[in-house]
Amino acid sequence: MTEDTGQADPRWTDAVARGDMQAAVGLLLEIRVLVPVVAMPGEQGHEAEMAVPALVNEAGRRALPVFTSVDALSQWRSDARPVPMPGAQVLAAAVEEGYDGLVVDVASDRPLTLDRTAIAALAGTE
Repeated sequence: MTEDTGQADPRWTDAVARGDMQAAVGLLLEIRVLVPVVAMPGEQGHEAEMAVPALVNEAGRRALPVFTSVDALSQWRSDARPVPMPGAQVLAAAVEEGYDGLVVDVASDRPLTLDRTAIAALAGTE
């Protein structure tokens, strides 16, 4: 087993640099991504709880933010803790949890956004 240095998979970096977002999408099934976990205020009188934050748009649609590197996560929220997970597992969980979308590297120059249909297709649950 190789040590995870927190850097993006070089195949991902290469695909994004080439502008080949179709290849990048396919790589989500193979690479490790980082799911952010942040402290959320607890209910009155309770300690803070750790939770995965969602991105919510004006229409109330929720997207799961995921990141390909610790640097990309820190650009978005420096207080978030990275939880490494296989991309395929994250896609399946996004479908199961009812997210409307998934956004990869939301604070980067080239964020990748997938809607519910694309997530389900990749996860094999369409």
